[in-house]
Amino acid sequence: MLQFENQKIKQIVRKALPVVTLGVMLYSCASIGRPDGGPYDETPPRFIGSTPAAGALNNERTKVSLLFDEFIKLEKATEKVVVSPPQIQQPEIKASGKRIQVNLLDSLKPNTTYTIDFSDAIVDNNEGNPL
Repeated sequence: MLQFENQKIKQIVRKALPVVTLGVMLYSCASIGRPDGGPYDETPPRFIGSTPAAGALNNERTKVSLLFDEFIKLEKATEKVVVSPPQIQQPEIKASGKRIQVNLLDSLKPNTTYTIDFSDAIVDNNEGNPL
């Protein structure tokens, strides 16, 4: 009689164990809450490189591409970006992902050094930290 009861208990445990295990797994996985989002980003984007390279000589390209280490955006580019020497036509400046494209619409003068000053127009996409 005792052996019969042991077999019956074993059968009940074998049938109940998977159900209990599944219930425990589902209960532990379903935690309702909002993710905290991580620490606040305080670092500004870093300049990685450009085409043509910074300080390049004898360049005749009118398109400049700047690459950064994180996603960026331009704020008030027409007001803050200064090209020197001044251009007759305002350059086209576009931000896309981690890259900025500058298209100088005027022809470049020979033996002239051109600079593009972005001031604080370049900021990171999430927190708005200026470069």
